[in-house]
Amino acid sequence: MKEPQEALAQPADTPNQLGKALTIFFGHASPRLLSLVLLGCIALRFYAGPFSTVDLLITAGIVLVWPMVEWLVHVHLLHFRPRRVLGVRIDPLNARRHRAHHRDPWRFERAFIPIPGLLLALSKLMMMAALSPWPASWSAVVTVLILGLHYEWVHYLAHIRYCPSWGPYRRLVRSHRLHHFKNETNWLGVSMTSGDVVMGTAPQPETVPRSPTVRDLHPEVLPAGALQLP
Repeated sequence: MKEPQEALAQPADTPNQLGKALTIFFGHASPRLLSLVLLGCIALRFYAGPFSTVDLLITAGIVLVWPMVEWLVHVHLLHFRPRRVLGVRIDPLNARRHRAHHRDPWRFERAFIPIPGLLLALSKLMMMAALSPWPASWSAVVTVLILGLHYEWVHYLAHIRYCPSWGPYRRLVRSHRLHHFKNETNWLGVSMTSGDVVMGTAPQPETVPRSPTVRDLHPEVLPAGALQLP
């Protein structure tokens, strides 16, 4: 099935060649930060001690649960429904940023992980590994960083004109564009889609109607187009 017509109308100012796409990608702070920290953690893993079966098991376990982590974060954090608790408005910055991202999906700058949240997550990962007595803890950090960088790359690809010709990437890009241009309650995985399969959010596109709120999340509690972002 073809992508939604809106998704095909890509703006001319997004990169359509691999070289330009990579230059812009690594010109943004989060991919650069992830790459630098990844290189440092690879060195730390080699310094920590010999590899063992534990490294392999930890890596495999993280890869196995990653699709569900993506799904849960997307549903419960990024698509968080603003609410009031004891008179206090609860509307996290990540959710507000994500609403802005849905409102203007071809503004690819909003596809990247916000630096404040990324720094907090990285500091926690590094602290846990540094305090752990097991060298394999650094393998866990390296795995998470590789998956995080891959997430950034796939997400970025879904919001620019360039897309690799390799089938798996084309399917990931198409799935995420369906999420943005057809129905926001489906196709919630980004770099992996098995979470959608498990949770029943990977229907055949032709069976799903276009959602009227795909570009304007939570209109029942927010004024139309309310982004609260510049």
